[in-house]
Amino acid sequence: MTKSYFILFLFNILAFATSLEASQYSLETKNGYFFPEVIEIPANEKVILLVKNTGTEAEEFESLELNREKIVLPGKTIKVKLGPLKPGEYSF
Repeated sequence: MTKSYFILFLFNILAFATSLEASQYSLETKNGYFFPEVIEIPANEKVILLVKNTGTEAEEFESLELNREKIVLPGKTIKVKLGPLKPGEYSF
């Protein structure tokens, strides 16, 4: 019986951990511009922005409202973890 409970316990932990994974959204930066210019993400959920620099110079992902500031080197992709956020508009 103990073995069965342990397996069930592990299954529940894995199911819970999977439900906590953040959704990922891609963003491209080049020559000081971001594409797309607007990203809609669900409120009250954790998300990860994947910011890829397709330009030849370093770019900056900065948002005072999101309390984030990161440098993206040419040809590199960074992860920006956000949330959960309240409904609204946030600039970057």
